[in-house]
Formats: sequence, structure tokens, C-alpha cells
Amino acid sequence: MLQINLLPVRTLRRRAAARNQIIAIGIVLLGVLAVFTIIGTVQRINISALEQQAAAKQAEKSAAQIKVRELTALQKKVKDIEFKIDLIEQLTENLLLAVHVLDDIATFVDNDRMWLTSLSNENNRLLLSGYAVDNQSVAEFMDRLKLESQFIESVDLTRSTLANYQGAELTNFSLSCAVGIPAAEK
Repeated sequence: MLQINLLPVRTLRRRAAARNQIIAIGIVLLGVLAVFTIIGTVQRINISALEQQAAAKQAEKSAAQIKVRELTALQKKVKDIEFKIDLIEQLTENLLLAVHVLDDIATFVDNDRMWLTSLSNENNRLLLSGYAVDNQSVAEFMDRLKLESQFIESVDLTRSTLANYQGAELTNFSLSCAVGIPAAEK
């Protein structure tokens, strides 16, 4: 006997193929969606880690800026202290120079033959004025200052005149002396 299939086989096959294609497309779409979800999650984790690193670096930067400010303040304090130390050393040096120069002058003045009326210091130049019995006394005083004093570098006679002082003819003189600390003392 002959059997006739009244069901449209081709149509059913096409429908089954279409259904299989739709399922395959759905599975592919679900796979792509799963891949994108995994990639998105990994990217969010990476972004979170990078944000934490950025926050840590920002905290390090802030701490470093604070240390830089402290270091700058300390450097300024060091410069101020060094300036003060240099100033103290210079004042001490000038004080010692003044003491030595005055000691030399007091030592070399012949009190029986001369006396000083003024003494001043301007820019490491010592200006002396006074009276002497004669020019020889002034010359001897100048020689002693030049040759025997370590702190008086040069002596120049700026004025020498005869003057009447309390009824006596005396030599009124003025000297200009360059003063400084010898290299050995520095």
C-alpha cells in the first residue's frame, strides 16, 4: 500500500533549520553578551585598581609636597643661621682687629714725646691726629707702626704742621693707616 505523507516535510525542515539558526544566533548573542560582561567586569576591576593607585600616588604627592615645604623651610633656616654665623665671625674678627690695632698704637706711642688727640676708623682706614715734640718723633712712630704691627698694613702722613700748643711749638700731625688681619691669622 502506498502511503502519502501529507505533512509538509520541507516546510518542517525549513522551520527546524530556522529554529536552529535562531537558537544558534541566541547562543552566540548570549556568548557575546557574556564576553562583554566579563570584559566590562575586568575593566571595572582595572579602573578601580588604577583609581586606588592614583589615590595612593596623590597621597604620596601630598606627603612629598609637605616634606618639600618642610625642607624649603629648613634650608631657609640653615641659610639664616649661616648668615648669622658669618656675621658673628665677621664681628668677632673686626673686634679682634680693633683690639690689636689699639694695643699696637698704645704700645708704639712715645708718651714723653707725643700724644694723640683723635682716632677714628672708616672702612678699614684708621685716621690718627695728635701732637709731637718734633717731626722725628712722628717719623719714628710711623716706622714702628709700619714695621712692627701685624695689623697695620700701611701708614701715610696726611698732614704735618707746626702749631703753637699752650705756648710751645709742637708738630701737629695726621696719619692715615690701612688696617687688616694678616693672612696667617685668618
